Amino acid sequence: MSRALLGCLFALIISAAALGQEATHNNQSPTRSYAQAANNNQPQAPAASAAGASDAKPSPTPFSYAQAARAPSGTTPFSYAQAARPPSGTTTPSPPRSFPQASQNGPSNTATRIQQGTNPPRVYQSRGQTTSAPGVSNVSDDDLRSFSEELLRSDSNNAASLVRANWQGRTHGSNTADVASQPLLVLQARALQLSTTSKLKHLYDNYVPDVGQAEVVTAYERDEDRALLDAIMATQVMAKTKKFLVDKGLIENAAGSLKNKLNMLWFTMFPRLGGQSPIGSSAFEHVFLAEIRKGEISGFHNWLYFAHEENTGKMNYLGYIRHVDLAGRGSVVKHHFTWNNVTKPVGSMFIGTSPELEMALYTVCFLTRPDNKCPVRLGGEPFFIKTHSFTYRGNKYIGSAYPEI
Repeated sequence: MSRALLGCLFALIISAAALGQEATHNNQSPTRSYAQAANNNQPQAPAASAAGASDAKPSPTPFSYAQAARAPSGTTPFSYAQAARPPSGTTTPSPPRSFPQASQNGPSNTATRIQQGTNPPRVYQSRGQTTSAPGVSNVSDDDLRSFSEELLRSDSNNAASLVRANWQGRTHGSNTADVASQPLLVLQARALQLSTTSKLKHLYDNYVPDVGQAEVVTAYERDEDRALLDAIMATQVMAKTKKFLVDKGLIENAAGSLKNKLNMLWFTMFPRLGGQSPIGSSAFEHVFLAEIRKGEISGFHNWLYFAHEENTGKMNYLGYIRHVDLAGRGSVVKHHFTWNNVTKPVGSMFIGTSPELEMALYTVCFLTRPDNKCPVRLGGEPFFIKTHSFTYRGNKYIGSAYPEI
């Protein structure tokens, strides 16, 4: 056989072998890794509807960052920022405005109402309007101590030099003996003639002590409330209080922001007994006057009202438990007394300080340390103010506030 014929036969044999190998290769399935199999078997998320992501059904398989890492080449990994953005060409409906948003964008249809009759609140509040902040972490204990000391230095209506405390005997809450034969407080007439104390006394006959009896608020009483609040707002104490609260982001830096906050927290009336009980209590009545709740004295944390009731013969001071001097600018006392023949084993109050100082301290402590001890320092003396909140219709108001020594 010739050399040329042998070369042709050899070339045919090589081509046939190559074709058989290619056919075998095409009939075999490719080998996949477990990671690839898991990625390819993931359920596909349904496409978002035109209304936005809120209409999409949740995937039966929870999202994990491992899945995002296995995303096929050429796709964009999942991010929460992307989820918040609707697909191109779609629109997401805006949520309805809340009442606070509506009031900021325009005048509200709900106005402050003054009524006479049964159960009239002194302040009518729109639903959804908040009145207090939870514990504020950016206000430190040192901030509160420095602020309270500064307020005492600015207290131009301080009456410590116009009142004398006659401490007499020391006692304790369970002692039934009267160890103080004389009244606790002796006031000079000028103590009741200062710009704010002279307004405070006009409110003493505006309230019914029994919290189970509905208060009836007249237009004349509303005017007296307003006159007191206006006098308080005109003081340097409240100017410094507003600056502190604005700097800490607790109120807006706007005209009337602090006055509105005080009016709401202190003069809004609520049912102290809860539920459907009569609306017969407020923070102002509880702290700056006194109440009777289920036959017991509730509140009674102001020295001016204490002196007033001593003068009328309704108050019997039984002795002090402890008292602290505030470097000649007032004092704090924990004491035992009876009022209208009802005993309060332990009470506490400032003596000689102005109404605006006390309202400012209680308000700041309520906004920064609600339902907790609030550290203050007055005249170099450190102690605490304790506040309690009262929730009514979803909003928190000052339920009580007093010094604790």
